[in-house]
Amino acid sequence: MAPFVGMPSMSTANSPLVAWLFQRIIALVYLAAFASLYPQIVGLVGSDGILPAAEYLDRLENALGGKALWQVPTLFWFNCSDAALESACLVGMAASLLVLSDRFNRVGLLVCYALYLSLVGIGQTFTAFQWDMFLLESGFLAMFLAGGSPIVVWLYRFLLFRFMLLTISLCVFLLQDSDVRPLLGGRLCRRILGKPPPSGMPARLGAGAVALFSLLVCGTLLWISNTHQRPFQPLYGLAQIASAFGLVNGYGPFAVMTTERREIIVEGSDDGQTWRPYEFKYKPGELTKPLGWNIPHQPRLDRQMWFAALGSPRSNPWFLNFMGRLREGSGPVLALLQYNPFHDHPPKYLRAGFYRYRFSTREERAASGEIWRREPLGDYLPAY
Repeated sequence: MAPFVGMPSMSTANSPLVAWLFQRIIALVYLAAFASLYPQIVGLVGSDGILPAAEYLDRLENALGGKALWQVPTLFWFNCSDAALESACLVGMAASLLVLSDRFNRVGLLVCYALYLSLVGIGQTFTAFQWDMFLLESGFLAMFLAGGSPIVVWLYRFLLFRFMLLTISLCVFLLQDSDVRPLLGGRLCRRILGKPPPSGMPARLGAGAVALFSLLVCGTLLWISNTHQRPFQPLYGLAQIASAFGLVNGYGPFAVMTTERREIIVEGSDDGQTWRPYEFKYKPGELTKPLGWNIPHQPRLDRQMWFAALGSPRSNPWFLNFMGRLREGSGPVLALLQYNPFHDHPPKYLRAGFYRYRFSTREERAASGEIWRREPLGDYLPAY
């Protein structure tokens, strides 16, 4: 039976030019992710950070013993110093550049996956985003592309289906070599196609095992979501492994979208009367602050401040840690901010106000120069 019109068969779908292009795309995303984490990681989870990773791993080990390694698979079990955290980001950037330059692709992708999995594992609330898990799953599958297995293409299509939005990098696998050839140019295409074809059997066996694993895990997760019951072993164990290593994840949009912007403004004081605000690099604060551009950088503290405004300090215990670091005058944490009003000493008092923000109208902006308007909603965290 002939395949449907417009749908490439499995053999033609695994085109070397398409696979080569996607590996460069995933390497570029890895590079942006590691480069974004590098200036933040010590302030977020370093020894003087908001949520120190070493303390987090110690708590896990005390609670779970040897099982902790499987719950949080990370290389930082061996060394969790600030230097190790920064080095992981730098090595990840170097490995990404190797793959971008089409050198040591398998090793480079393996290093990227292992290091990013390690960073996500100790990042706690600051790396608990869908895009982190999405990069891990996409990056894990990318390691099989160099083996020449067509099963990997269908695994990416399965991932695209589960992700639901037609993410541009994954849509590469809807193309064939004839679509990609004009983009890459004749000389580069000849170089890629001139390489000896890899031995496909190991990759087919590995990708086949991953495909079976993915189907079993997805079926288990669907069963859990519909029955709200814990499945029998070993299916539940497979689901736990998949979650720990970021191999098969669930994706989807927010169930509820907010209709207004609420912001937390953190202030300090030496006398309890005069209050001076801390200014963040990206989130709204000062009313005349211009709109910025941060893509592909991901300012994780600023992002978490938006989530914190949707709840309370009790539901966001990391925020209390953050305020504690400000009281201590932690250098790595203060480096995450744009402006520290207490540059020579930490304040005696801290508080967090709660405001509703909106864009100023054209008339308001012309009159005052303010980009934002805000109204107070009360205390998010009273002065202490």
